[in-house]
Amino acid sequence: MALLVALGLFVAAPAGEAEHAYRMGRAYKTGDGVPLDTGRAEQWFEKAARGGLPKGVAEYGLVLYQNGKQRDAVPWLRKGAERGDRRAQYLLGTVLLNGVYAPMDEAEGRQWLQRAAKAGLPAAAEALAVIGAPLPQAPQAPVAAARGWRVQVGAFSSRANADRLWAQLKAAPPLAPQFRYDGRVTRLQIGPFDSPAQADAFCRKVRSVSRDCFRIASGQRQNAVSREESPSLPHGNGM
Repeated sequence: MALLVALGLFVAAPAGEAEHAYRMGRAYKTGDGVPLDTGRAEQWFEKAARGGLPKGVAEYGLVLYQNGKQRDAVPWLRKGAERGDRRAQYLLGTVLLNGVYAPMDEAEGRQWLQRAAKAGLPAAAEALAVIGAPLPQAPQAPVAAARGWRVQVGAFSSRANADRLWAQLKAAPPLAPQFRYDGRVTRLQIGPFDSPAQADAFCRKVRSVSRDCFRIASGQRQNAVSREESPSLPHGNGM
C-alpha cells in the first residue's frame, strides 16, 4: 500500500509543485514505500526548496550535507535555521564552530546551538555541554522525549571505550551520540533517524565496526536487552 501511495505521488507531482516535491523527498529520505535513496531525496528537496517551501529549505540543506556536499549545504542550512528549523540550527552551529566548511565564528555558532537547544533538540544541549557553553534558561525537553529513532551500537564498562567507538564511527551531523549510564555500563546510542529504515541502514553500514548495532524507538529504555561489551574495540572503521 505504501509503495502504491509513493508511486501515486510520483505520478501526481508536476515539476514545480513544492509540496509534492517535499513529500517525495521525505519518501526517498526515509524509505517510506520506496527504496531509501538520498540522491533522489536531494533532487526532490531541491525542487521543494527552490519552489519556496520553508520546510523544504531545511531538508535540502540537511540532505546536501549528508550527501557530502557540505559547502553547498551551508547557505541552505542558514536559511532553514533562520526559519526556525532546530536541526538546521544545530548543524549550522557545529559548522561555524569547527570552521571547516564555512569561516569559523564561535560566537554565532554557540548562538545557533543555544537556539536549537532551547527548541528542545537534545543533541544541541549536549554539544553546548561539551564546549562548556551555558545552556538556555528555558526548560529543556528530556532526552527520552526526543522524536525519531535511535540505534544502540554497544554497552561498555568504560565510558572511554564508548567515546572511542563514537569517534571511530565518524557519524555526520545531525546524528549525535547519547551516553546512557545506568550505574553499571555506558550505552552508546545514536540518532535521531527519521524512520526505522534509516536506522537499519546505518546499522548495516557500521556492521564491521559494531556487530551489536540495533534499532530502538526514541525514548525506549534499553537495559537487560543489550549485553555488556568487553572494553576492547574492533579494529578498522568499516566505512
